Amino acid sequence: MNKQFDSIIDPDDVIFHWAANALPSMSEGEFQELKSNIKEHGQLEAILITSDGRAIDGRHRVKACAELGLQVKARNYEGSDESILEFVVWLNLKRRPLNDCQRTMVAARLTDLIVRRPPNTRQNSGVSLDEAASTLRVATCFVEEAAKVGSDGVEELVSAVVAGDIPRSVASEIASLPPEEQLDIMACGERAILRITRESSFQKTDAYRDALSHRKYSVPEDLPPITARYELHNRDMTQATEFIEPGTVDAIVTEPPSPRNHLALYKELAVFAAHSLVKGGRLIVLCGQAFMPEILAVMTPHIKYQWTVAYYMPGDDLPLPHKRFRSRWKPVLVFAKGTYRGDFHTDILPSEHEQKRHHEYEQSQSGCLQLVDRFSDPGQVVLDPFMGSGTAGVVAVKNHRRFIGIEIDPRAYSTAFSRLSELKERDGYGAV
Repeated sequence: MNKQFDSIIDPDDVIFHWAANALPSMSEGEFQELKSNIKEHGQLEAILITSDGRAIDGRHRVKACAELGLQVKARNYEGSDESILEFVVWLNLKRRPLNDCQRTMVAARLTDLIVRRPPNTRQNSGVSLDEAASTLRVATCFVEEAAKVGSDGVEELVSAVVAGDIPRSVASEIASLPPEEQLDIMACGERAILRITRESSFQKTDAYRDALSHRKYSVPEDLPPITARYELHNRDMTQATEFIEPGTVDAIVTEPPSPRNHLALYKELAVFAAHSLVKGGRLIVLCGQAFMPEILAVMTPHIKYQWTVAYYMPGDDLPLPHKRFRSRWKPVLVFAKGTYRGDFHTDILPSEHEQKRHHEYEQSQSGCLQLVDRFSDPGQVVLDPFMGSGTAGVVAVKNHRRFIGIEIDPRAYSTAFSRLSELKERDGYGAV
């Protein structure tokens, strides 16, 4: 046997160590060039095998040998288990020079690999974000941007950054958008992408404003008639997972009963939202100020808190003697399933003063319209698990959303059913 190699292995028998995925795959052109070189000259550089028989590098050489019908030459790795990741990064960077943008993506990839590696390997060989940045000689803040691209970006966006076609900062802005919008942007080509994102804030571009206006105010062609746009359930919301399919709701807009006596319902709501919302879907919860710490404590273990919006209530102040304040606003807690993908908004929401005609806790339709409009798009599914008299449903259906309402009280359910049944097809966008 050639002294440069310790063993010969069938390509199908090669098992890779998790660290072998530290760097991104070669492009198809690079791989074909490597394959041609191996076909002409043979495998000149052996892959490295750990003491437990796992390959720490050589993914592309093994693939090329497999396609060429060749055996794989291997050498034993003589370093320590704790230094495998650092060695693999050093070895690959020596072979494949990367620009700064590509280095940040590799660093972000390393931190992601640490999360997904086998549990029994984490303790002694973990790499923090700072350590990954240091290993690749890039700034930690740049790695954070790259991690956002890697976790939220579509495959086409990630590939463009890894290839060095799109700057990391531009890709980070694009990755904050819903996947379908990312794909639309990627289809524009590199020059158009850079033009769209040349302003300091991606949200300020005319192109984005036009796209946003079209998305927010266009009626989907497949939207059913208004009489078939909603479904109502006279049931307990704690049973909702029995009849609402996972990942089928775009936004939940609701005001649960007072947490003074019903704090447990807020936990149930968070669990249900994690079950029913699509990835990036929003949970919008109106509540009082007095119990906000308790509410957040029971909800945040199950769904990600994003922000609080001030829902301004005109009319008389609400006196709070025990707090020595008079309140003119109500918190609107914004949660998201995973990464928040909403549009940019101010965190103050004015509401008109309206008489409560249908229910003692009825919300104003003007305020409810703003919540529905801000946190959902036409054609999407809006759900209210504490429907009451159905104000959220009336607003959602009138404004081209699909609606699902859940209400345990038979009288309130009957009122909501009547209000929605009275809607006519002529009720158009913006109607309250």
